Amino acid sequence: MRKERLKSVVLAVLFITCVAFTQRLWFHLPLGGVVSIANNDDEEINIDVTDILSPQSFSISFGGGNHAVFYSEPHEVWNMNKAEEKKEVSIWQTIKPVLKYYLKSDYEVREVTLEEWKKIKKFKSIRMDFACQIPGESLIEAFTGDERDTFQIEGSIGTILIPGIEDEKANIYLGNDEENIYFKLTGIDVNDGVRKLIENIEKNVDDRNYMYYVSLEDIADVENDVLAPVFEEAFIPSYNAINQIDVLDEVTVKSNANQFFGKNFDFVKQITEIDGTHIYMYGYGEKALKINKNGVLEYTEKIDKENSGINLGFLESLEYAVKFVGEKIGWPITGNAYLSDYEPIEKNGEKGYSFSFNYRLHGLPIYIPDFGEDRGIEVEVIGTQITMYKRRVKLSGKQLDDEENSQKRALDILEVLDKNSDDIKNSYRRFSERELTEEEIKNIKIEELIEDIGLVYYVDRNNVLKPVWEITIGNIVYYFDIYTGLIYTAL
Repeated sequence: MRKERLKSVVLAVLFITCVAFTQRLWFHLPLGGVVSIANNDDEEINIDVTDILSPQSFSISFGGGNHAVFYSEPHEVWNMNKAEEKKEVSIWQTIKPVLKYYLKSDYEVREVTLEEWKKIKKFKSIRMDFACQIPGESLIEAFTGDERDTFQIEGSIGTILIPGIEDEKANIYLGNDEENIYFKLTGIDVNDGVRKLIENIEKNVDDRNYMYYVSLEDIADVENDVLAPVFEEAFIPSYNAINQIDVLDEVTVKSNANQFFGKNFDFVKQITEIDGTHIYMYGYGEKALKINKNGVLEYTEKIDKENSGINLGFLESLEYAVKFVGEKIGWPITGNAYLSDYEPIEKNGEKGYSFSFNYRLHGLPIYIPDFGEDRGIEVEVIGTQITMYKRRVKLSGKQLDDEENSQKRALDILEVLDKNSDDIKNSYRRFSERELTEEEIKNIKIEELIEDIGLVYYVDRNNVLKPVWEITIGNIVYYFDIYTGLIYTAL
């Protein structure tokens, strides 16, 4: 009798143990079915995030006040097709191995003044400006691939400058323009390939009549070293903008949705609204996907305590975000996406990061007004879990104007500012920290106030990709048509 009772107890314990262990692999669906969801989150992620840490712009100083600025690799702007030609002018693909080798070696770090920084920028050099300030330790670790005993760089970095002159060949500069903090790294000699790259780009700029950039100090006789293009015969075309996801193409929409739910797709509830919006829901809202009529995709997951409870740093979280985007529909244009912003977040007591990414079309960053500046793709990472993924990607369709037949002439920066001076001054007056008199407003030199000048493709309300000036003054970003000077929006 005792043996039978003992057997019953042992069997009961074994049964409970089996239930406890299998609960991690199985869960119940609303209709009573069960599906295996073996957890693969422990797999090691091995992603080179230096591609997505690509700078937003590249400024090449040729010395003597002349510069060239690119928002993508120059060979894309110049429509080069031959591999050898592309390699000769590829900036980031040339610089990345240089940085990896240099930062893995021994170097000394010294903080330099703003005056020293401004001085070195005037010599031959390549400057790479990121779209946001990146944690210095994480940036160096991304290139070295390991954790050094000490990184020696405190705070965030928004720009890297590599000199192209003999006296500075052992130096690389890192900077934060927002806080005017700059560092000089002195180590091994930088590869001669950097100086050769500058020569190759300068030769192509001359041969192709590409626009030069000069400082506002040279253009407008003000104390401002912000660069602006000098348009002569430059022509930047417009294009039709098309949604990457067409909600009317149900086959493609379903194929995209399947990437998020995989083998469990048969258990997903599907709803199509009157306006064509597609909604997919799994379980009791554990996972949800929405693709609206404008091609905006948004995916959400409820927080899973097991996966979200892991505390990851900036770089590890970025790796999860990059991996997820690559697997779910993918990056818009290969090699043309970049990290545009990030911020630490907290959800249900769990910490993580929100990352924003943008991309380039025909050599320029794209800006979609109702989606936010530099935010084509957004990803939230809590622990090892992706809790939100949103993307609105526009691609270019038919070119709408022809260079040979176009009568358009791009306005230079002073013409654009003159056309919009009253609006700019009034905005500056409203956001000024103190009340300005009429006389003070009248005497304002707008060129002195400019903090940044860029070129982007702006998606207007007619779904047209239009080239526009992007001008930052204080907390306001203005977008002006480069041909008419018309203001599209001010943020």
